[in-house]
Amino acid sequence: MKREILVDILLPAAETAIEVWLPCGEPLHELLPLIKRAAKELAGGRFTPGADTALYDLETGAVFDTDGTPEQLGLGNGSQLFLI
Repeated sequence: MKREILVDILLPAAETAIEVWLPCGEPLHELLPLIKRAAKELAGGRFTPGADTALYDLETGAVFDTDGTPEQLGLGNGSQLFLI
């Protein structure tokens, strides 16, 4: 069974937040393009990701290493992130 977590992602540029299910075993560099596309669609076009758009920890402001999986990065259900 594939394990997934539900995370909250703040989109400051769009002044909104989205909830996204992430598979725990996939590296972030594979998930980030999907997250960007979902963010653009769910924000009603008010968010336009670029090549340098990155995912950050909302609490610490640290950028996430895209080589790690959500599980390796310590993410869990309800983790709060932001995408800029």
